[in-house]
Amino acid sequence: MPDPKHRRVGDLPLRTPVPHLKYPAFVDSRVQPILGFLYQLERAQWMEADQHHRLILGQLDVLLKAAFGTVPYYREALGAAGYAPGRALDETAWSRVPLLTRETLQAQGRRLMSTDIPKVMEPLKPSRSSGSTGMPVEVFHPATKGPMMFATAALEPLIQGADFGGKSTSIRYIRDGGGNRAPINAPDWGPPLSVLLETGPSATLPSSVDPEQQADWVIKEDPQLLQMFPSNLEALLPILKARGADLPGLHYFRTMGEQLPDRLREDVREQFGRKIVDVYSSQEVGLIALQCPDHDHYHLMQDMTFTEILRDDGTPCAPGEIGHVVVTDLFNPVFPLIRYKLGDFAEVGAPCDCGRVWPVINRVMGRVRNLMVFPDGRREWPAIPAKAFRDAIPMKQYQAVQTAIDKLHINLVMERPLTEEDRATVIRLTRERVGTEFEVTVAEVPAIERSASGKYEEFKSAIAGA
Repeated sequence: MPDPKHRRVGDLPLRTPVPHLKYPAFVDSRVQPILGFLYQLERAQWMEADQHHRLILGQLDVLLKAAFGTVPYYREALGAAGYAPGRALDETAWSRVPLLTRETLQAQGRRLMSTDIPKVMEPLKPSRSSGSTGMPVEVFHPATKGPMMFATAALEPLIQGADFGGKSTSIRYIRDGGGNRAPINAPDWGPPLSVLLETGPSATLPSSVDPEQQADWVIKEDPQLLQMFPSNLEALLPILKARGADLPGLHYFRTMGEQLPDRLREDVREQFGRKIVDVYSSQEVGLIALQCPDHDHYHLMQDMTFTEILRDDGTPCAPGEIGHVVVTDLFNPVFPLIRYKLGDFAEVGAPCDCGRVWPVINRVMGRVRNLMVFPDGRREWPAIPAKAFRDAIPMKQYQAVQTAIDKLHINLVMERPLTEEDRATVIRLTRERVGTEFEVTVAEVPAIERSASGKYEEFKSAIAGA
């Protein structure tokens, strides 16, 4: 049953184009499909597991039939796997559907496009990944996916109990090419939410602004919602702490786009008594998981992106196990991504006590390039002692790069010049944590290079693969 602490669709302050009809609101044709999806998603989270499973399996069946019948790549790939559209789909049959790799997606290109696109799904919208793995890919989304994305954008603040009348702020990467560092103010939260709802104002600050100036801006704005990359928040926290800022109007921090360290959640709770709400998505399929309002773990949004967490042998992971994230976009029959091996790893969680039917993942671990390869052949998530670095030396930011099977290089952005004592401390702390078999080198750098989309990785391996 729904938790009464969390808001519902009926609580939304809907935007209406008709004067004098604020409640019940008269909504236009753009808003109606968004509301329809939002209503269904809100109901879906409280369904009985069997009922929800049948609905998802039914949509997977429809998607496979469409792909087999109209997509050249899938007619071959599914046919070779023994798929026949007349057979009933169950878990065993589904497990035989071949995985789609990034390499195949890149190589096949337009052969993944349907040859029979319904008019209601046009125009198609291209989406290109940033290529941070060295393999950028392009996919196409139908027009019908837009309202579903808008609905999920409203669902997250709804289940988190946000006040849509408050101020929403963000510090984000803005590719303007002109070095403009002025804040951008708007009368509402902007699309997609402004299409659906009456909201309070919003403000955006480019992430290229110095963290000291970011702190000035955040304190002045005192927002209800503040969103940014985790790495940006980590750089901002000590400055806010030094100034004694408590941000009294803040409901929660929102992060996205990068792996979220557990220590950052703990730091925010300790410093502000607030929570971080993280979201997991990808350029290829859109939203994958929303954070539970009662816990730090995530709920997989299976009604939009059916997600499996699989072992190396293709079998499903059990709670506590880490496996490959494999996604199927239920809302894209025109360019189907079916059992697409995203390249991420995640840890499966136990069913949630909040009562939602959506499966749980405890953490998103990162990609293959975020795995450390040990001299004995092991591959593990690195235990770089970032907190110990910060406690020991005046460091602003770091990045660890594995350059060889037994070599690790640490880049540091310092508050003052790096000393030999600092260097020795970082080497000692690193080898204590990752092992003495590694040769560790340390260098001071003016800044840590980010990806084309402004993202930052604390660790990456040059030998683990993409």
